[in-house]
Amino acid sequence: MYLNGMGFRAIERVTGIHYITIMNWVKESASELPEDELQTYMGRRSNKVWLGIAINYYRSGVLAIQIGDRSGKTFEKLWERVKKWDSRRYLTDGYCVYANYI
Repeated sequence: MYLNGMGFRAIERVTGIHYITIMNWVKESASELPEDELQTYMGRRSNKVWLGIAINYYRSGVLAIQIGDRSGKTFEKLWERVKKWDSRRYLTDGYCVYANYI
């Protein structure tokens, strides 16, 4: 259901399973995937793209999006917008590039 675009709370309503449990299952499943399976491509497989998204944990909505290759240059563009909010908490997938900025 999640892979088909259904939200965690919607899945909770349908299945009766608490959304936090569902989120934990998704995180656990994602940790078992090879890194390049979390990327997509445009046109040809050699044209992989990375989609960086900044969201507000307390209110629903996307705060910023950056699309590009999975490099420090691409993340730096996203980070320039995100750091202005002076947030004290960041959750990432642990990719090594982020440590240079956060």
